[in-house]
Amino acid sequence: MFKRVIRFIKWMLGKFVILLPVIFFMLVLSSVISFVFYFASIIYNFYQQGNIFGVIGVILQLQVSVVFLVCLQTRGNLITE
Repeated sequence: MFKRVIRFIKWMLGKFVILLPVIFFMLVLSSVISFVFYFASIIYNFYQQGNIFGVIGVILQLQVSVVFLVCLQTRGNLITE
């Protein structure tokens, strides 16, 4: 009986390892979606208040963060080469 339990646990761990890339992809996808909706809500709130400079500022901040992330990514690739 105990050997069956151990065999079942090993089988479940094998299935979990196969699903790890799927779980990682879903986590990344959900974080990207929440990031997009976060910035969209900020832009919409500024737009509702009639604050066009706030909208422009949030868009510029988003662009700066994208450039920063791309620079970090290319710098990391240069270090590993």
